[in-house]
Amino acid sequence: MAVTSSVEVNSLRCPMCLESFKHPRAFPCMHTFCEDCIKSYISNQDGASEERTEIKCYVCNRATRAQTKGLDAAEWARTFPVNNLVSINQNINKNEERRCDPCWSKELHSTAKTFCKECGELLCEECKKYHKMFKAFKSHSLVEADDAMKKPEESLQYLHQQKCAQHIDVKVEYFCKNHDVLCCAKCITTNHRKCDSVMDLEQFALDIAQNGKTDELRSKLTELYANLATVIVMSERNTRAFKTRTNCIMEKTKTIKDQINTMTVQFEESITHQCQQLNTAEDTANAETRAKCESLKAAIQGSIKFLDAVLQMGNGLQASVTRQKILEQTKEYESIVSKEMLKVKEAKEVQLGIPENVEEFIRLVASKNARVQVRVGQCLEKVIRDCES
Repeated sequence: MAVTSSVEVNSLRCPMCLESFKHPRAFPCMHTFCEDCIKSYISNQDGASEERTEIKCYVCNRATRAQTKGLDAAEWARTFPVNNLVSINQNINKNEERRCDPCWSKELHSTAKTFCKECGELLCEECKKYHKMFKAFKSHSLVEADDAMKKPEESLQYLHQQKCAQHIDVKVEYFCKNHDVLCCAKCITTNHRKCDSVMDLEQFALDIAQNGKTDELRSKLTELYANLATVIVMSERNTRAFKTRTNCIMEKTKTIKDQINTMTVQFEESITHQCQQLNTAEDTANAETRAKCESLKAAIQGSIKFLDAVLQMGNGLQASVTRQKILEQTKEYESIVSKEMLKVKEAKEVQLGIPENVEEFIRLVASKNARVQVRVGQCLEKVIRDCES
């Protein structure tokens, strides 16, 4: 019973906007939508509505051909017949203003006071007057709209007079069992001439009543409704599980970021300390080199002055001996200077040794190409367990 009640409530909602029907109109497949929703649906299709010759049902995807070419979206939407069953169900026990169906189809607004049982339409006073003028409508039963809404069982007696899906201006009169379709007299003579199981609607109704197909249909619809409810519940569960998983990824990413920040600080401190030690060692080595060179410069300068003094004041023997000794010292000076010159000419390269996988991670972060991958087919319970772990 709970399912039935839910079905009854939701059957009065448009599948497109999910709101209560506003001027419901039915496709030939009997799926019903608000007139404005149909208009928007047609407008949002690819290409101009005037150029298209058919539109597919929003629910079942069945194609419906336009009655006339060159219709704009609003005109095309108004060619679909009003779903009187939905209109009557909506208006039962409602005190809100009832709209005239013919006026509403022309985008005019007027209050309906009368209901035509045969047409299944609410009429304002003006439309009621014209309704009685035409010969085709003179025999129609007109009742007060309030009475029709209070006694829906009387107002529904003409709802079986549906229009043919192929010939919009002709009422359905027959049922073809071979093709399992309602059809009019025109259809019988054109599309069902070779069919051997064609019956009128009274026979069709009797056949339906005897074989219990209505109960079977209702059971099937109820089952489908229940299945859809299950799909909705599962979809909501999927949404929650998916969000749980993405939240886990975001939390793990934050944890990784914090860990990386901590390790980066430690890494920076370690490298800074090493660099400071290297700088100190290099400064010490270079200071020693400079001190050694300064001392050698002083020694060489002393040798030059001593050689000049001997040459100036000494004899030939003294000059020769002094020259030989200074020559031997000079060779030692050359060796030392060559070594020190080689040291300063050799540039020392300082490099930071980073493992290849770390460099790859840095490149990934720098490129902003990190992607969250979605895999289909995992059990929801496993996803949730993985997140919790």
